[in-house]
Amino acid sequence: MLSSLRSKNNCEYDTKYVLDRIISTEHNFAELCNTFGQYSRKIARVRDKGDAICETLLSIANNEEINKSLPVGLTNLAASITSINDYGNARVQNIDTKIVDEFSKYETICKQAKDDVKQIFTAQERELAKRKQCKRVREKKSSRQIIQQAESELARAQKEVMKTVDNVEEKITTLEKQKLHDVKAILLDFVLTEIGYHTKALQQLTKAYNNVNQIDEDSDLQSFKELEFKKALNLSPFKTSQSLSAINTVTKKPIHSPGIPTNLRTFRSEETLEMSSDSEDSTLTEKSSPKVVKKYFK
Repeated sequence: MLSSLRSKNNCEYDTKYVLDRIISTEHNFAELCNTFGQYSRKIARVRDKGDAICETLLSIANNEEINKSLPVGLTNLAASITSINDYGNARVQNIDTKIVDEFSKYETICKQAKDDVKQIFTAQERELAKRKQCKRVREKKSSRQIIQQAESELARAQKEVMKTVDNVEEKITTLEKQKLHDVKAILLDFVLTEIGYHTKALQQLTKAYNNVNQIDEDSDLQSFKELEFKKALNLSPFKTSQSLSAINTVTKKPIHSPGIPTNLRTFRSEETLEMSSDSEDSTLTEKSSPKVVKKYFK
């Protein structure tokens, strides 16, 4: 990869392509880590909702006293969903450890690879400095010994660059190989995890279907019909009469106004009646003896 780029100038190696490749790998693995992490959290919430369904089914089954087959079917269904939730819990753990954690490791791996590539830039800068120094020495027409020393330092810098390139090329090639292997292995682990979960879930769902299908509607309905209302309400003739007397008592109980006490309402109602009767008597008196009224006013 890097060796194919050495046909350029002595101190110029196109490491930008390699660096961009590493950055792209880092970005892609970060996206995969984030996406599978969200997927794991979603199915974890589905698992928790499955536990809530089991609690509801068991509560209904325990409170059912008339039907016989319905509680059995609900209990068996809850047991199957519990098993599915156990498989779901293992599924979440496998995705977190075998998928998300493995993808997250590439943050450190790519960071180290970028540091390795930066070594090439450092070696190139030293080579460029030595090349400029050698050029200045030649331009000044220094002694042969100084020129040879500058050329020797330039040759060592060039050799160091070549060595650094070889080292980095080996590391980058190893990284690319590891990346391809890890992507394949991690995704295969994910597929196997999903296959294992759905296979076991399908077995439990088949069992749950048969258990629910065994609920005998006719038998449960017949049990309900055979149960008399007196027996269902647990009422005897004594309790019936007692209940009726209680109802009558409640019916005869006076309704109280929230604002005025009962004794005041009674007193005021009697007073109102007396005042109305007095007004009626006075009206009758005026109608019966108009002369007396006129004389009185005179």
